[in-house]
Amino acid sequence: MQTAFAVQQTHPEATADTLMSMRYRQGLAATRAGLYNDALRYWLDYLEIAGDFPDKTKTDDLLTAYLAVGSVHFTFEDYESAVTFFRKGNDVATKAGREDSRIRFLNNLVGAYTELGDVVRADSCNEAMNVLARKIDAKGYEHNYLFNKGYIAREKKDYPNALRYMRLSLAEMQKERSHDSPVYAYSEMYAIFESMGQLDSALYYLKRFEQTANKPYLQLDCYKGLMRVYTKLGNNDESLRYQNLYFHVSDSVLNSRDFMQTRNSWLFNERQQTQQHIAGLEENVFRWRLGIILISIVLVLIVAFVVVLLVQKRKLNAMNADLFERNRELIDLHDRLTDEWRRRKSVVNADADECEVVKGNDDKGNATAKGIPDTEADDDKMSDLLARIIEFMETSEKYLDPEFSLSQLAKEVDSNTKYVSQVINERTGQTFRVFINKYRITVAMKRIMDYDAWGHLTIKSIGESVGFKSAANFIAAFKKVTGITPSVYMNMSRQEQSRQD
Repeated sequence: MQTAFAVQQTHPEATADTLMSMRYRQGLAATRAGLYNDALRYWLDYLEIAGDFPDKTKTDDLLTAYLAVGSVHFTFEDYESAVTFFRKGNDVATKAGREDSRIRFLNNLVGAYTELGDVVRADSCNEAMNVLARKIDAKGYEHNYLFNKGYIAREKKDYPNALRYMRLSLAEMQKERSHDSPVYAYSEMYAIFESMGQLDSALYYLKRFEQTANKPYLQLDCYKGLMRVYTKLGNNDESLRYQNLYFHVSDSVLNSRDFMQTRNSWLFNERQQTQQHIAGLEENVFRWRLGIILISIVLVLIVAFVVVLLVQKRKLNAMNADLFERNRELIDLHDRLTDEWRRRKSVVNADADECEVVKGNDDKGNATAKGIPDTEADDDKMSDLLARIIEFMETSEKYLDPEFSLSQLAKEVDSNTKYVSQVINERTGQTFRVFINKYRITVAMKRIMDYDAWGHLTIKSIGESVGFKSAANFIAAFKKVTGITPSVYMNMSRQEQSRQD
């Protein structure tokens, strides 16, 4: 028989549907003809194709294949393999919601487990079958349930109960008017009587078994039993006759060597597929582990980055808080110095008026007084001009006008732009624009801290209120003067106010 692979090589036009359909029909035909080895090969090939193309597989056909393959293994007394295929079929039936098919697989599992001596699983499957049959109101399964109870009891060597259940099963079949043959009950009852040593009763049921055994594997079981019982009864002629019948049917139908070759070939393929599957799983596990390691590394880096970020943020907050505090102290110091300057200026002005009177009298009485050098006079003039500039800046808010210029400042202090610019540059080390911006920023800081009067304004609005035309210029100037941005300064101010409240 050609395998699915061979068919695809010789007939490349053959599709999965065609192959499965062909193998399914061949498997059915071989099963009905009692050609179990051929049937096994066809069904196993079908299952191989179905495994490669699950989306093209019909559930009913797959259930039939699993039931047939399990039954062939059961016939050749390979009960462990029979359990494997019956359980696979039961799983498919469960997923598909085919409870009628589950009943059939559970019924067959009872037999396979019983032959393996696992009466616990056998009894569990039988009870599950009974519950399921009652649930869907399946007809004709009560006698199977009773038969299985007797089957299990015989395996336990509980022969009285085994006979009782078998008789109940036969009675239930008559009551149900079942189309099932009593052949299986007869096969069990002869075995029970033989085990009890009641050979006449065993022979009676063997004869009834022989009359109803319509399948080769049943005939083989029957001939083997007759051969054995006639030997025990001392009837060697009959024993020899049934021995010849047994070997005739066995050689023509049940070729154990062929079965083992087919079975081993299937097991080899299954092992290869399993190894490939395991290799694939191992590769996936390796990839998962590698992925987990990479993810772990990334997470560690992220955590480290977050920790560093939090530490830096904490340091930055501390620095900002320190800068805020220093700038606030500078404002307070500026205000105190301004007040002190104004107080002293008023005293100096009073003294200056008094000195002016005395100086006038001295000039009249001493015409030969020595004149002040030019350099000293220039220095006094620059100091006087700086004083007038500072006085203007401290007493007026005209410089908060965005259009305020050097010429306007010169006009306000009764000087010209050249001297004003020179005084600012030489005495403060700043340009006119930097000098003006420092005063504007000082006012901005005060307004930011005065939440009641200015708290409703945005950063941009506060910048405009002190003479900056754009928010960008205001932020840049503010940071240059204070070391922090206006928004940070505002947040610090709000926090400070909240603590005081």
